[in-house]
Amino acid sequence: MHPIYTAAIVPTLLGLGVIGGLLCWRAPREQRKLLAVIVLLELPLCAAAFYFIRQPLDGLLQKVISPFSDGYRLIATWYAPLTEEPIKLWVLLIPLFFRSVKRSNFVFFAVAIGLGFGIGELWMLAYEFSKAPAFASLPWYAFGGFMQERFLVLFMHGAFTAAALMFFRRKLFIVGFLIALLLHYIGNFPIFLAAVNFGGLSTGDWQIIVLIWTQLYFLAMVGFLTFLYIKIQKPSQEV
Repeated sequence: MHPIYTAAIVPTLLGLGVIGGLLCWRAPREQRKLLAVIVLLELPLCAAAFYFIRQPLDGLLQKVISPFSDGYRLIATWYAPLTEEPIKLWVLLIPLFFRSVKRSNFVFFAVAIGLGFGIGELWMLAYEFSKAPAFASLPWYAFGGFMQERFLVLFMHGAFTAAALMFFRRKLFIVGFLIALLLHYIGNFPIFLAAVNFGGLSTGDWQIIVLIWTQLYFLAMVGFLTFLYIKIQKPSQEV
């Protein structure tokens, strides 16, 4: 087995243990099976968005703009938000899930969606990285950065989806969805700055900056989820 697959097991188990454990602990008992099903349904969606939407769109874009240009890199920063955030929400087209999401529980559904989607994403990335011959000879623990980032991203996906569901089934739903897109974009934007070497910094400098940004952004998104849970999940009239 390729070592990166072994590495991918670590954030998968951590995510299921920590995030899944929190859902089992805090979510209403009668909703836990629904949340587990959502996690499973979300697993293939990142690969679907990447291979069937993102790659074809990228092929079209490269026909009109050079893939080596800064303009191309800037446009490409929108790929993930514009393809991933909508497809994550497809499960809400299922009547059972649509009827189950309320103001008092939407954070639980958002976190379950983010967990399933994020696990699917980390295994898709592991597959893509396994194609690089240089990675085959590395021990699994050499992918420490990958393991850490992918675990943090599991929380971030939940936060993005929670933003989209803040105004679920309300006239302001589109506002929440746009906030989700923006949050996702902000999280990825330093990667674009590193790719264009903004400020003339070295590759090592940008690696440190992106690492620090990822950790700080993770804390911000966890804080955002906590805020929604504490302030909005209080008993109130269902909508």
